[in-house]
Amino acid sequence: DLNSLLTQARGVPIRNPDGSLSFKIVEIEPGGIFEYLGINDGDVISQINGNPINEMNDVMNLFGKLSNLPNLSLTINRNGDDVTQNYNIK
Repeated sequence: DLNSLLTQARGVPIRNPDGSLSFKIVEIEPGGIFEYLGINDGDVISQINGNPINEMNDVMNLFGKLSNLPNLSLTINRNGDDVTQNYNIK
C-alpha cells in the first residue's frame, strides 16, 4: 500500500552539486518497512538501481512499479560511507 509506505518515514530532498537528488530519511516509524529494509534514521539514499535520482518523479515512478520489480538496489550514504543495499522483491 503506497499511502501506508509514504507515512512510515519522511524523505528530505537534498540537491547534489551535480544536479541530482538524494533523500535523507528521517522520522522512521518503528516496526515499519524502512526499519525492516535496514534503512536507519539519517541515511541518505543517493541512487536507485545504480542510477542517480534526477527528479522526484524518478522516486514516484519506482513506487508505482515496486510490486512488479524482481529486485531493487539502493545506494545509501550512512555516516559518510556509501553502502549498497540489495533487495529481492516477492
